[in-house]
Amino acid sequence: MTKRKQKKAQSTATNKETNTPSDDGSFRLLERLAILGDSGYALCGSFLLLMVAVAFSWYADGAGSGTASTGTSEIPALHKNKQVNERDFEEMYEQLGPVPEMRPPVVFSIDDDLDEIHAAYKQEGVVAVRGLVSADLLERLDEASRELITKDPGSKKNQRNKQFHTMQQNPIFLNDWTANTTNTNASATDATISISQHSNPFVQVALLSQVPKLASQLMLPELEANESVRVIRDIFLSKDKEEFICGWHVDDFGFWPATASSPGINAWIALDDMPAVGGGGFALAVGSHATSWRDEAQYVTGATTFYPEEGFQSAADMFANRTGSGTCNIQTAAPHLYRRMEETKRIWDLKRGDIIFHQRWLFHRTVAFERDYVTGENENLVYRRYSVRYAPGSAIIPPGFGTELSVLWDPSNANRTADAVSKLDGPWYPQVWPSANDGELEGLQDLIDKKVPIAQERKLARQKEMQPFLKQAARETQSRQRK
Repeated sequence: MTKRKQKKAQSTATNKETNTPSDDGSFRLLERLAILGDSGYALCGSFLLLMVAVAFSWYADGAGSGTASTGTSEIPALHKNKQVNERDFEEMYEQLGPVPEMRPPVVFSIDDDLDEIHAAYKQEGVVAVRGLVSADLLERLDEASRELITKDPGSKKNQRNKQFHTMQQNPIFLNDWTANTTNTNASATDATISISQHSNPFVQVALLSQVPKLASQLMLPELEANESVRVIRDIFLSKDKEEFICGWHVDDFGFWPATASSPGINAWIALDDMPAVGGGGFALAVGSHATSWRDEAQYVTGATTFYPEEGFQSAADMFANRTGSGTCNIQTAAPHLYRRMEETKRIWDLKRGDIIFHQRWLFHRTVAFERDYVTGENENLVYRRYSVRYAPGSAIIPPGFGTELSVLWDPSNANRTADAVSKLDGPWYPQVWPSANDGELEGLQDLIDKKVPIAQERKLARQKEMQPFLKQAARETQSRQRK
């Protein structure tokens, strides 16, 4: 019996012993409520106190258990009890209401009305924009990303059941292109400060181009006055014909290391032409960040909004106590929500250099290549993308068990803000707004040379600890899919 139930049982027993019998049932009810006395004012005070107690009890039972989500929907008890059947899901789908109307997937130009771009992002949580990255910078990104694919050991191994052909986190921290500044022919469009000719093209686009500028402007309504914006994570990804994908989800701490109280925006940059047909691209469930059912979707996918405030204490703790059925499993865990996301998905017809900006809590998924599309001349087709996640400087780095490099290097960085970590321990989260910081850019090399290699070794140890649990989760997922 929980402490809350024990107290309730004790209170009930006490009431039975002390209540005076009365022929008036309503009087007995008022008498029980009148814990502050039986005057009119006391009764009102007692009633208000009771309401506060009820609210607190509701919070303790669910809403406050590590959840920072502010959605209005309740998590169906069926999910918690895992007693959901096909008929239940059909009824739950009907309760979602009609499918909202959607605009076609338009790619805006940087020359278009910025107010219209801002309005589209505000309404839908996502917008695609063309023309932010210069042709010269795209060429440098092309060369650097092709070298990453060549060097990535994963590209030479069996890719079965791997969503991406290549995945490289933290390209900003790569030694290969983070040397001293050199004078290139990058256009003035990409230059914002004196050190703008930085030789690492990932640094150039993520910190110094028009990309972080627009990302920060889109975030402005969510920022405090004079608040900075920082890169919280950057990732290079390439997708080949392997059909495995992660279903509809929002990113957890591995890809977005900021507690759930922090907003954020992802700049998803296409490094190849990605037609809307044939697959290989990116799908987003328009408006899913602000729906009445977002809490349910986050619960069943075990989103970070439902992590405990202190974080998980080990890999075993994480896999045993995380809510839902896994990040990628919404199709089997909540078919009604999967169906609604498929009905509201948007896939853009992208050209090389186009950028999708989407809100942190917008549900999204990779799109697998269609089998008949990757044959013949498309047999070895690979689509590349570079993803940069931006968050306020006030974003808090998560505590508990994890693989965040800054925390693995120095555990005291957990529960610090991104601003504080970057000030006290080096530019783990480089500033981009209101401008990039010359001192931080100059400090990147020292961070890369002295701290990142040690943190990477510790990360490998953490990943090894997680492997048995990940394999078990994969087996359970495959079992559910077969059913």
